[in-house]
Amino acid sequence: MNSQLSYPSEQSLSLGDVWRVLAPIKWTLIAGAVFGAVLGWGASRLIHPIYRATTTMLPTKSPESSNGLGGIATQVGGLAALAGINLQPNDNSVGSGEYLRSNTLMGKFIDSHDLMPILYPNRWDGRKHEGIPGRFGGAPTESAAIRRLKASVVKISEDKRTGLLTVTVDWRDPALARQWANDFVALANNGLRTRAIVDAQATIDYLNGQIEKTQSVQIREALYRIVETQLKTLALANVREDYAFRVVDAAVLPDDGSVVSPKRWLFTAFGLLFGACALGWVRSKFSKA
Repeated sequence: MNSQLSYPSEQSLSLGDVWRVLAPIKWTLIAGAVFGAVLGWGASRLIHPIYRATTTMLPTKSPESSNGLGGIATQVGGLAALAGINLQPNDNSVGSGEYLRSNTLMGKFIDSHDLMPILYPNRWDGRKHEGIPGRFGGAPTESAAIRRLKASVVKISEDKRTGLLTVTVDWRDPALARQWANDFVALANNGLRTRAIVDAQATIDYLNGQIEKTQSVQIREALYRIVETQLKTLALANVREDYAFRVVDAAVLPDDGSVVSPKRWLFTAFGLLFGACALGWVRSKFSKA
């Protein structure tokens, strides 16, 4: 006797079929979704929010180029080379951007704002100014603090089209986030101003010494012109606070719209879905029982 197996024909699942399955438990699903959404939203409120403050700035032109040092160096560079003097100006636009991302600036920022006890509140001895070893690791160090700042607190980004630089600070305290974003730029400007003053003064002293040694009238005149541009650079660095970065948009106090974590809508959506599925599954189990 031959038995013939019959297979149901494949049919596409329509919305009507889905509704017929879910209709008997629709109120259960709605109740679960509402309960889960409220639970997810409440859970997000228990997590301390992280606020974001942003400072936008534009790198300024190199003082040497604005004072005409590049053109002067081109004109008299051959003569100066005969005297063993290098007059090529530095490209400060590149150097300032790298300084903004440097560990040197991060370390100065940590020291100037005493961030170690803030970054490691339970692992830093304020009286001894040293770290406390943890149960699963050593004492926090400045290198670890710099890595943490770069990874999750201070971010530097650049718009290649406009040249604008952005300093973004994410932190639990909105007032500190705003202060740190603005202070970070101010500290970078101050550091580069100090470096420019020291370099310009050293260059002036060096060129004055070369002028005394040089017998050529042409070279002496050229060096006097270079000294003049360095004096302008020195004056500019002493009076201009926004020496390397001109602030376009300073950071303001972040509000609830500037919260980057937790994403409350994501918690609520997950709670809604989980609540509906969980309560629907419980209902189905009790119905079978």
